[in-house]
Amino acid sequence: MEDSSRWIKLIAAIGDSIAEFTGLSAAQAIMRAAGREFIKKSLGEIRDPVEAAINMLERLGFLEKVVSGGDGRYFIRNCRLAEYLEANGREPGKHPLCYFGFGLIEGCFSKAGKHTAIKFISREGKTCVEWWHD
Repeated sequence: MEDSSRWIKLIAAIGDSIAEFTGLSAAQAIMRAAGREFIKKSLGEIRDPVEAAINMLERLGFLEKVVSGGDGRYFIRNCRLAEYLEANGREPGKHPLCYFGFGLIEGCFSKAGKHTAIKFISREGKTCVEWWHD
């Protein structure tokens, strides 16, 4: 999706700039917080945080589809954040861009009065595997 590509490139560049000044760990934390803050200011009431997170990520054009493994694992099909990173010689799951995405998901849970922590597990072909747990 052309529109999402520009946003992904911009968010990645912001993450790179923050990492340059603060270091990778701080940049990851800052971008995660930015994702949560984006949700806090952008979405209204949320009843089902998983459904809200999936719908929001799909609407933003950040992925094609999310499939639940039923055990806390979620399979992010055609994650455009990871595709961008790989195309630019970066490793998905560690870049601040991914942490912005984690923050978006966590923000949906927080807005619904629940807590979760997102953990990147692996990248298998064109699918990112993440753990969403509370």
